[in-house]
Amino acid sequence: MGERPVGRYVVSYGRAGNVSTDQVIRGCRIVVPESQADAYADGQTFANGAELWPCPDEVDGNVSRKRNWVLDNAPEDDVLLLDDDYEYVGFIEQRKQHRLDLDGVDRLIATGFELMHDVRTAKWGLNQQVDPKFYREYAPLSFTLPALGPWQGFSRSMLGDLRYDVTLDRKEDYDLSLQVARRFHRVLRLNKYHYAVDHFGRGGGVVSQRTLAEEERQLHRLRAKWGHDVVSWNLGKSVNPRVRIPIPGM
Repeated sequence: MGERPVGRYVVSYGRAGNVSTDQVIRGCRIVVPESQADAYADGQTFANGAELWPCPDEVDGNVSRKRNWVLDNAPEDDVLLLDDDYEYVGFIEQRKQHRLDLDGVDRLIATGFELMHDVRTAKWGLNQQVDPKFYREYAPLSFTLPALGPWQGFSRSMLGDLRYDVTLDRKEDYDLSLQVARRFHRVLRLNKYHYAVDHFGRGGGVVSQRTLAEEERQLHRLRAKWGHDVVSWNLGKSVNPRVRIPIPGM
């Protein structure tokens, strides 16, 4: 059997001329609001087979709505949702960082989707930590950690009716990981591999709309949905929650 076809979708907003993911990952479709498509087309020449894939303006203004639109409209069953500000994809070996080339990223994508189907879950992702101290040498993959926004792979047929919660458009990736874990009892995360993104250095994007008050409001909403035993946080250290998926396993 050949490799499964995988749609690679980069959701972008307000970053015409400043998308970098096409330099790191082949064959991306850059999902932008129709009203911004001309600015993106004029702003840069996309690399490695990337192309624009405009979405209706009515789904704009909320990253969850745009990602749901991709899940509802992508022609492929296997879909990889990506951020637009990638610097590289890499891995840790002997406490040293190594960066994947385009072929290496292709192999990682194929392997991740194959493993996701093998373990019978609907979502997979990568480690978000680039520091070697966070590499779990004896746990190269896990089933009880969330797969976060910049890299989220799905089987649309297995995912079924599960979608991003549009009321949690800052914590939507945590929420959908919990939804998948509740239904499939696992979320696949490849701890060996990580991504590096530049959320704050490029302007535009969702981060341009973030405030501490909104982050805290979203944290309370996430915890109200899933409970104190599952969701906690320390705003003194991070605006991101600590999520404990209450399922035994790695």
